[in-house]
Amino acid sequence: MQTTAPAKINLTFKVKSKRSDGLHDLESIVAFADISDEITIEPTTELTYEVNGPYAHHVPQDSGDDLVVKAVKLFEKETNQTVNQRITLTKNIPAGAGLGGGSSDAATILKSLNTLYDTKLSEDELCEIGVQLGNDVPVCIRARPTLVEGTGDRLSDTQLPYEGTLLLVWPNTHCSTQAVFEAFDTKPPQENYPNDLTLAAMSLCPMISECLDTLSCYEDANQVSMSGSGSTCFAVFDSHENAEKHELALKNKYPQWWIQVTQLLS
Repeated sequence: MQTTAPAKINLTFKVKSKRSDGLHDLESIVAFADISDEITIEPTTELTYEVNGPYAHHVPQDSGDDLVVKAVKLFEKETNQTVNQRITLTKNIPAGAGLGGGSSDAATILKSLNTLYDTKLSEDELCEIGVQLGNDVPVCIRARPTLVEGTGDRLSDTQLPYEGTLLLVWPNTHCSTQAVFEAFDTKPPQENYPNDLTLAAMSLCPMISECLDTLSCYEDANQVSMSGSGSTCFAVFDSHENAEKHELALKNKYPQWWIQVTQLLS
């Protein structure tokens, strides 16, 4: 089996309130892009796992911390199956970038094993299993436009707020989600940011500010924002050609940044 784990993008991100348990109630429209990690699963006599690709070094050194390995072990536990497969992950999406790469990898593994072993778990059942790996895994199992509410536990289908070509820009810096939320509690959002975590993330990762300022200079950009807790930012264009033109210029100016033109999956 060859399959893909698409990048997750928070098109909007609102923090509603902080709960008594320390978590935050959220409201976010999540979409998925046609850029993805690639996963190959082949039958063998025992479980093996290999990682390659430009961001293979972003995968945890300790396999016990790797979400793909955790997803396999959780699937075995929940279904009483023994997974004897050779799993190869080609890591194209940077980690810690607000694109849900690890969560999408885990979600794709759960869905793929459900198909391969014919365990007939429904999408809701897969989501109930996946949330044990992280709050972003259920929405990545859905992998379609979704309104995420609560602590990420309430998911419903939604329409994309806009269409167009996205220019994704990751300024080669990582943001800790926990640290960003802690900073958010001391830095209230401003109305001119579609993502309420923007100021908090910029206080920890100043390169996000440069990234957003650069994208905001494009007069043909319909929307400029940050995805998730950062640090990937994006601009939305009506014209695919214009997005590619800006992509080339940015790659020449910022050769250390990860810059990609992509389309949203409907």
